[in-house]
Amino acid sequence: MNRYCSLILDYIVLSGIALLLSACGGGGGGGGGASTGLLSMSVTDSPVTEDVAVCIHFTGITLHHSDGDLIQIPYDSSTYYDPNDGCTGNVDPNNHAPQEDPSNNAVALSNLQGVLSVQLMDSEEVKAGRYTWIRLDVDESLSYVVDSGGPQNLSCPSCSADQSGLKLNQGITVPAGGEANFMIDIDLAKSLNKQPSGDYKLRPTLRLVDLTETGTISGTVDGSLIPGLISETDTGCRVYVYAGHDITPDDIHDGDNVLTTAKVLYDSGSTSYQYVAAYLPTDSAADPTPYTVALTCDADDPEIDQNNDPGNLNGDDVILNDGVIEGSGKNADVYTNQTAIVNFTPAQ
Repeated sequence: MNRYCSLILDYIVLSGIALLLSACGGGGGGGGGASTGLLSMSVTDSPVTEDVAVCIHFTGITLHHSDGDLIQIPYDSSTYYDPNDGCTGNVDPNNHAPQEDPSNNAVALSNLQGVLSVQLMDSEEVKAGRYTWIRLDVDESLSYVVDSGGPQNLSCPSCSADQSGLKLNQGITVPAGGEANFMIDIDLAKSLNKQPSGDYKLRPTLRLVDLTETGTISGTVDGSLIPGLISETDTGCRVYVYAGHDITPDDIHDGDNVLTTAKVLYDSGSTSYQYVAAYLPTDSAADPTPYTVALTCDADDPEIDQNNDPGNLNGDDVILNDGVIEGSGKNADVYTNQTAIVNFTPAQ
């Protein structure tokens, strides 16, 4: 064989190997082939204003890829069960009868305070690229609320199969051969509404957070600022969080500027009152993201814009303060993967 033919043969062999490697994904790493990546998705809650257990039966997550594909990831609810969370997982709210099927377990969304969450997807391999919207799929018939009167029906007009479900129109990107990890915060304080019948309606307010770009604000509240416990640990007080510094605190209502809220809870171990506001978006790892936090122990009705002007008090006032000055809050600087400490203390 002459040298010319030998070179041609070498070229054909090398080209064939390259094509074979390309077809096999090119030896791509942990996220599967070059056209896929790993996606994790969890759910948490900003606390509801009432002392209730909100029990949501998730069935899965639907993802809409920018190329038009719908990807459905089922959720195995039998993997979640906590007999002490207020959602027994075996109560049919329509007739209050026990159910035999353990897959009826509902997530106690109202218990997911601070850093607590439930994972709905754990490193699922999905098509890489841009997703234009995400939907949490819910079985409304197996979702309910438990209040002082027992299990109550929970309706969710947008959760039906022919509606939008618990939908986020905020896009995400799953990197090829990489991983993405997101948290969905369902704000029950804005979403849950009690009806005159005693049943509840869910009108979802959700925010999506990239867990690689979040931080936390936590701290203590001086006992002199706490009127008293409404349960074994719950003070009934809340810390409200606003994006930006020097924000004038506002109550929860349509068009408010409240990003999220956190319960003030009594910790018997340290005999202190504490709060944790987690999963706050951060702009960069190097520079802080500004927030304002404010404290209130007044009841907040999310159905109406209540008065929070300390200079014009009336029966609907929700006074937010920094522990000393009514109508003001405290500034906080939040860094990625760090916790900013902001304590509420009275004037000395």
